[in-house]
Amino acid sequence: MTMRIEPSRASLGATITNVSLGRLPPKDWRAIENAFHQYALLIFPGQHLSDSEQLDFAGHFGEFEEMERGKPTLALSNRTELGKKWGGRDDRTLFQRGNERWHTDSSYMPVTAKASVVSARIVPEFVSGTEWADARAAYDV
Repeated sequence: MTMRIEPSRASLGATITNVSLGRLPPKDWRAIENAFHQYALLIFPGQHLSDSEQLDFAGHFGEFEEMERGKPTLALSNRTELGKKWGGRDDRTLFQRGNERWHTDSSYMPVTAKASVVSARIVPEFVSGTEWADARAAYDV
């Protein structure tokens, strides 16, 4: 199976298929790193990584920023540990509403993040979506 890199029609992004991020050989990492530098945004559909596999993959990009209680990860959800939705005035709900607006990850840090590595663990039945903006293209205008 040969890895396939399909550029998007937008000014950034590519979808990469025919690769297993959980068992990534060095040659595939080099191709992914080159695609990251070229396209800035990479989408890997159909990956079902364990926490340790995702951390291993993300570690290829560099050191981790501590997110929550010293961990390099941050779980975002609208559900409690028991599966119930948070209330409308719950601090976590208000935080998530803020995240629904336009933002950049770690832009407030002295050294901004090189990359964010995210995965959806529970996907809603309705079509939603995440959008990205190409700040590089903004300078071309």
